[in-house]
Parts: sequence; structure tokens; C-alpha cells
Amino acid sequence: MPRPTTNAASTMIARIRSHQRTYAFRPTTGRSMRCRTRPIARRLSMMMLVSSSSSTGTTPSIDGPIRRRRCSLLFAARNVAGCIDVGGRRPVPRIPATRTSTRIMTVEDTTGVMLPPPPGSPVAAVAPRAWYRDRFSVVVLVLVSLLLAGVASVYTVPAQWVGRILPGNSVVDDGAVALKPGSARPTDDRVQASEIEIFEPEGEILFTTVAVDDQVTIADWVRANSDDAVELRTREQVFGTRTSAEQRERNLELMAVSKESAVVAALKYLGVEAVVESGVGFNSVVEGGPVDGLLEVGEIIVAIDDDIITGLESLLESLTAADPGTEVQITLEDVDTGELRTQPVTLGVHPEDREGGFIGIMDVTVRAVDADLPFELDIDSGSIGGPSAGLAFTLTIIDMLTEGELTGGGKVAVTGTISAGGTVGDVGGVAQKARAAEVAGAEVFIVPVDSIADAESTTERLRIEGVTTLDEAIEVLAGLGGDVSELALQIDGVMAD
Repeated sequence: MPRPTTNAASTMIARIRSHQRTYAFRPTTGRSMRCRTRPIARRLSMMMLVSSSSSTGTTPSIDGPIRRRRCSLLFAARNVAGCIDVGGRRPVPRIPATRTSTRIMTVEDTTGVMLPPPPGSPVAAVAPRAWYRDRFSVVVLVLVSLLLAGVASVYTVPAQWVGRILPGNSVVDDGAVALKPGSARPTDDRVQASEIEIFEPEGEILFTTVAVDDQVTIADWVRANSDDAVELRTREQVFGTRTSAEQRERNLELMAVSKESAVVAALKYLGVEAVVESGVGFNSVVEGGPVDGLLEVGEIIVAIDDDIITGLESLLESLTAADPGTEVQITLEDVDTGELRTQPVTLGVHPEDREGGFIGIMDVTVRAVDADLPFELDIDSGSIGGPSAGLAFTLTIIDMLTEGELTGGGKVAVTGTISAGGTVGDVGGVAQKARAAEVAGAEVFIVPVDSIADAESTTERLRIEGVTTLDEAIEVLAGLGGDVSELALQIDGVMAD
């Protein structure tokens, strides 16, 4: 094939330039550039090389003007679709022709049709699609957020709000109080003694509590309908006419009295009189009764005729021995001044037809003073209120002041009030306390006898024992293997009576 003539080369250049005008070009730099579409340049190169080979019969080469024109042709062809770095010689597929435009195209303009650039190319990476532009991701995020918000509202939204919206009447409509299982804690670390030997027990006596929550949520409302250990009551049933703060203060006062009674009852069981009773007081009288207008609140009955009155037992004995209509001489002591006076009183008939005479005093209290003991006992109840730990503290004191294991080495939960004389009284929240005792791992739960059914309603594993006195509670512990053979206190080498 003959060499291309100058006219032929000129014609070819004109055709290429005409073709160039239909493309938008990327600005080039001073670096050597390489065409992204190789077919045109390749055909031109092959045509020129074939022509050169035909004329010399050796390796293709172009000299003089023809060589310069060939280079121009190649350079023009390589600029047809925009150029990239000349690094390698691997051909790249051609980009389809686009509409004529005078603006400069960017990488984003052709991302839909461009193939990845060769390795090492400085072309900027295409930014990934933002997650929030994905509709599915947004929908999932919204649903998850709504679900989490719904779950959180169950534990935070007051049940009272929902109760007022729903039809019908509910205990939560006017604000309810939830009684929940509280705790069951050991008592031995709360009893401190000085100037007397202590026998650390191996077993545990647990006192139980109830959690009182006056911020009832939807979750509490739902749980109360499926769990017997959660009970909803009206505020009036729990607090009466008191506020939450007032009820709290009242519970602390009851705990203080309970601790004193526990010490007195425990020492009395061990043969030691911790207090000395010295009279009977009262806070009110029966209107129209035998002493109405004759006795005043703040006075202490210390004698009736020749009978010395020290406590309730001596008062009842004296009145029972007298007949209604009999006039007696009551000796009274003023609490503030200590002055004594004698008041004649005609005994009446008891309204409940009991034997003996009737004087008509109410809210009776016993005046007692601490005995002069050579040791001290103290109970630290912390911030816990209420009287229900009385029996537990009493048993703990007995266990710590005597040798042997009163519980037989086991874990025993206890609830119930205690009087100075050893009587066990009823308490509330026994169902919740039973659940707390079970969770704490107790084996037996000693409760007031009237509370057995409540305790059994929330536990199946726990053994429930009902008692009415301290003596009965000791018998229960003896049945568990407790050492109750010599429960007496040794003081200064002399066994207390």
C-alpha cells in the first residue's frame, strides 16, 4: 500500500476534527494523556503503520512531515472522549457518543455508563449513597423507633392517664398505690450488744418488707392482673388521710416502738425484766361513762383501793374482782408534776357483759421505765418503717444471747408484730413478703396465724407456719432442728429468773 499523501492526511485530519466537535472534552493537563476510547485511534494507528510497513518492509516508522501528521492524528483521536493517564497500554471500551454540549462534563455525568478506571488512576471515588435516601431503611428505622417508644411508655406512663380514658371505673382512675414484693434481709447484723457475750449464729433470720409504689405505671397495672404478688389499692386504703410523707413518718414511729417491744419481749423470755411497769395511762374516756369528768388525760392510775396497779394485768385483775355499782378509790399520779390524788368512782356495767366492774377508759398505755441492766442492746433499722419486724428482731436477740443455733442453721423468714408480753400481731402485705422470702432463698416463713392463706397464695415452695405468740414461734424453730433446750440468760454468774 503506498504511503498516504499529504492530501490524504489532511482529509483524515479534517474528518477527525469534524468528529471532535460532537463531543465534550475534559480539560487536559501537561501530563501525557490517554484516550478512554481506543478504537478510533487504534484504527488510525494501524492504517498509518500498515502504510509505513508497505513502503519499507521493516518495523513501522514515520519520518518527516508524515510522522508529525501521524502524531497529530493520534493525539486528536485520543482526545475524542476525554483523556486519562497514560499508565498502561490495555485498551478501554469506547464510551457511547453524547449530545453536543459546551459544558465541561464531570465524573458524575457519566457514572452510569463509565467502567471502573484502570488501577492507579487519580479519578476520584464515587461517594456511596446515603442511608437516609433508602426508603426501606427509613421505614425500618421509624418502625423500630415507634416500637421502642411504645415499650418505654409501658414502664413510664402513669396508669391513671390510661384509666381515665378507658370506659368504666378502675382502681387507677384516681391514683392507685402498688404493693410489690420488697426484700428479705438478715437481722443479725442489725442487732448490736455491748458488755455482754454474743454468740454469732450460723443460720439466718430474715425480716421481710413490702415495696409501696405510689407512681403506678401501665406495666404495674398489667402485672397486677396476672401476678398475685402485685396488688393495687386506693391511696385511702394505704395512707388513709395522711400524705405520703406523713405516712412515712408514722411508719418510722411504729418501727421505734416495735424495736423497744422486741428487746423487752426477748429479755423477758430469757428471764430478764428490761423495764419496770409502774402504772396505766389513757388517752380518752367513754362519754357518759363512770369516770367521764372525773379522770383527766395525762394522769396515771397507780392504785385501786389497796391494789397496786403496775400494768394491764393488775388493772384487769382489780376490776374483775369488783362488782358493778361498787364505789372504789382510784389513786392517780400527774405525769408532769408527780402529785398524787384519790378519786372516788362508782363502777359501771361493762357494755360487752364482761365479768366485774367497768370504769370506761380508752387508748390505754402502760408507763414503764428501763431497768438498770449491766448491758446494752440496740437495733439499727435504718430507713425501714413499720412494726412488722418485731417478731424477727425478738428471735434474733434470743439467738444471739444464747448458745446453740435457734434456727438449726437454716434460713428462716419472719414477719409479725410483737408486744412486750410476747403476743404476735397481724401485719399487712404478707403475700408480697412471701414472694420476697422465696426469692431470698428462705426455707420457712413464720407469719401471724391469720395470714397463712395470704402467704400461700404467692408461693408454692416455701413452708408457711402460723403463730400467735413468741412461745409458738420458738416451737416452730425447735421443729426445724433449732436448739431451744436452755434459752436463759446468764448475767454476772447468776441465772436470770
